[in-house]
Amino acid sequence: MRPHLRTALAAGVVLASLVATATITAGSAAAAGASLKVTTIDRAGAAVSGSEVQIVNLGTQKAMSGLQHSGGTVPLAAGQYAVITDIREPNGTADTIGAAVVKVSGATSVTIDARKGVQLKVSLDATGLGEQRLLDAICVGGVAANPASDFEGGTDGGTSYVVPNSSSSLRFGYLAEWGGGAEDTYAVTGGQVGVPTAPGGLFHSKLMATEHVQSNTGPNGGAEQDLSFVPQGSPCQARLQLDSVSNSGSDFPYGATAHLVAGKWDIRSDEFSQLGSNGTFHGVHDLAASQTYSQTFYRAGWGPARVLPYVYERQVRFDVNNMFQDPYTTGYEYGSKVSVKLSQGSKVIAQDTLIGDSWDGSPNDFTAYANSAAWYTLDAYAIRYRPGVVYPSGMLSPSTRAVFHFYADPRTQQVAQGVLSRFLVGGLDSRSRAKPKSITPVTLFMDRADPHVGVPYKADSAKTVQAWYSTDNGKNWHGLHVNHIGSTWSTDVQNPAEAKVSLSAKVTDAAGNSIQTYSNQAYAVR
Repeated sequence: MRPHLRTALAAGVVLASLVATATITAGSAAAAGASLKVTTIDRAGAAVSGSEVQIVNLGTQKAMSGLQHSGGTVPLAAGQYAVITDIREPNGTADTIGAAVVKVSGATSVTIDARKGVQLKVSLDATGLGEQRLLDAICVGGVAANPASDFEGGTDGGTSYVVPNSSSSLRFGYLAEWGGGAEDTYAVTGGQVGVPTAPGGLFHSKLMATEHVQSNTGPNGGAEQDLSFVPQGSPCQARLQLDSVSNSGSDFPYGATAHLVAGKWDIRSDEFSQLGSNGTFHGVHDLAASQTYSQTFYRAGWGPARVLPYVYERQVRFDVNNMFQDPYTTGYEYGSKVSVKLSQGSKVIAQDTLIGDSWDGSPNDFTAYANSAAWYTLDAYAIRYRPGVVYPSGMLSPSTRAVFHFYADPRTQQVAQGVLSRFLVGGLDSRSRAKPKSITPVTLFMDRADPHVGVPYKADSAKTVQAWYSTDNGKNWHGLHVNHIGSTWSTDVQNPAEAKVSLSAKVTDAAGNSIQTYSNQAYAVR
């Protein structure tokens, strides 16, 4: 399939740092009596009304709520501002991004003239690459955020121009790609402080790193996938994303190869269901010139990861968002219903059912008051759930479970002690299948993450590890021998002729805290 742009707007990304929740309001600005009129001029010398404009207060690093448009007057508080715009040519063949830094005091005006723009030229010393796809950006600040008011876009065979500006308040970045789809992808990127007078450059294919990507199938619930190579050289570059490979369920599993300029890249797989975005997964690699790397998405063994209960303000709390995790990558998939029960001995203190990775704004945290220092058991059982989504037939890991047994004092804020195991299942094909009567090796990755900022966290380690498997969806469990060499815990499953194999492991520390995890129907044998 032909790769496509993630967004449909014209070339140029307008961003501001730390603007995800902070905005400039017009009320206080109007009271101050100051205003700003932005005029944009196209490459033919005509004034353009309606060009999209982002305005950022450089003193507060806050962006004005929503995009403004050239030709109008905007009330603002007096101060120093960056004005960033995208000037589109009427025939749609070219775009110019430009920025100005202006001091607003009283009635102020600023003009950004596309005729001062220089062409962004990015080339690669290789032939037969096909059409070039190009994104560029002007950003404000050192940290890129996700403001509701930002906009992204790119050219698909058109021409992009950039208005130079030496201000250290501005950042510039670009991403160029060739190929994609059934062909190898070639991608280069660059970025710097200020907007350069000669943007772009020539890159050498022999110095590029090679990244082989395998996208498996089995546990993933989406009907479509987009594969992207997102540069991480600066926050401004990290906002640039092109969909290099797009596939539907009939194309799964698939492999792809990318040749990327040396540096840090986020190899990203975005998943889509009938309702749109269904999740995203990341593998960030620091690539060296002329070296070869690999990344695999959607491996089997999905289950709880990077999640522990914690005590805060005399409550036991648990984030239900991480019950279905690819054990090899970071990221998430929308859609789960999680039943949580907290007990002290045989007494149930509280129970609730919550929606994980919720799309409707409902709470993701289970909370229950704890009255005494004691041993607690938190049992979380999750199923795939999202109204309107039809999950693939035979999808693996349709349910997971985690049982946390830990000692807690409600007067002491802390992340619960204990170590959680992830299932790293080896020897499977790209459809998450083992051969009949084969032996499947499983590494039990010891996971003790600390996602709770500001809550005290102590290290912990496994003292004993037990493991089981089931071939009848958890009705009967069979013990497994666990090997322990150095810091590695592992086991081997003797597979039947045909089944879906469920996995469970229990990790206990020296103080008696334990966590037992389950991945139901983790992989298939056929």
